[in-house]
Amino acid sequence: MRRLTALWSALFFLACADDGRMMGSEPGILEFDPDMIGGDAGGDGGFDGGPDSSTSDSGVEIDECSARPVVVGSRGELTAYPNIRLEVLSPEFSVRSLNYVVKTDSDVRGPLMVAYIEVENTGGGNECDFLPDVRLDGFLELVALIETPPHYTVEWESTVTNDCLLPGETGVIRALERGISVEDLESARSLSLDMGQGNLRTGRRASATSLANVEIGVVEAGGFGLSGTVTPSQPIRNYAIRVYPRDSRGLIIGQLLAFPNELESLPRFVDAPFETDGVGCSFSDYLIYESWILED
Repeated sequence: MRRLTALWSALFFLACADDGRMMGSEPGILEFDPDMIGGDAGGDGGFDGGPDSSTSDSGVEIDECSARPVVVGSRGELTAYPNIRLEVLSPEFSVRSLNYVVKTDSDVRGPLMVAYIEVENTGGGNECDFLPDVRLDGFLELVALIETPPHYTVEWESTVTNDCLLPGETGVIRALERGISVEDLESARSLSLDMGQGNLRTGRRASATSLANVEIGVVEAGGFGLSGTVTPSQPIRNYAIRVYPRDSRGLIIGQLLAFPNELESLPRFVDAPFETDGVGCSFSDYLIYESWILED
C-alpha cells in the first residue's frame, strides 16, 4: 500500500497548478480522484435520485440509495453487508460504520466500488500521517485515503493542515477499486484495515474558519448537497470543504466537495458562499471536514 500511496502522491503533484496551488487536494492529505481509475470527476455525487439506485446525466448507475437493511457487524460497526467480516489490525481504532457503494458505467474494467469506512481513535494518543492499507478477502488491495479534522503539526510552526486523529476524533477512509460488483460484495468474506499511522509527528486541532447558514437542499449541480457561508478568522487559501452525507440507515453514501473562491485567497472576516455537488439521496446527517493553508 505504501508503494501505491507514493504513486498517487506523484500523480498528485503533477496535477498542481503552475503557480504551485494544490488543485482540490487537502494539504497534507493526498486526495484521490476516482477519475484516475475511470470514475466520475469531482466528488462522489452528481446523481439524480431514485428508490433503489440513481443515474447520472452520463448514464452512470449507483446503488447509493440502496434499501439494504443495516445490522451491527462483527466489530460493532453498522454495515449492510454482514457477510463481510471486518478485521481492524490497528488496536487504537474502531470502526463506527462501513458502507459499500457500487457505480456501474461504461468502463470496460467493470464497476467502481467505493467503501466508506468511518473510523474513531479510541486509543490514548495522537495519531497522524496515515497510510491506510485496506484489503478485500485478504488479497485484493484497495486504493485507500483518509479524511480527518484539520490539525497543525506540533513539532514546528505549521501553516498547512495535516491528517491527524486525536483521541475521540473521527475520520473517513475512502477505499476504491474497479471491477467489484454487488454480486462480488455479496460473496466476499472479509475486509481488513490497517491504519498505517506514522510516529514522527503529532498534531493539535486547527481552527481558522466558522461556518454559518449551512443548509441541506437541492444544489445547482443536481441532487442533494450542502450550502452556506464560511468566514475565515485569518487570511487563508486553498480552502476546501468535504462533506460525507449519511442516509437514513446511518451509512455514508458519498463525498461532496466545495472550493469557495476556487482555492484563491479568502480574506479575514469576509463571508464566502459555498455549495457542494450533490448525491442522489436525500440526507439529514453528515460529517464535514475542512482544509486550508494560512496566508503569510
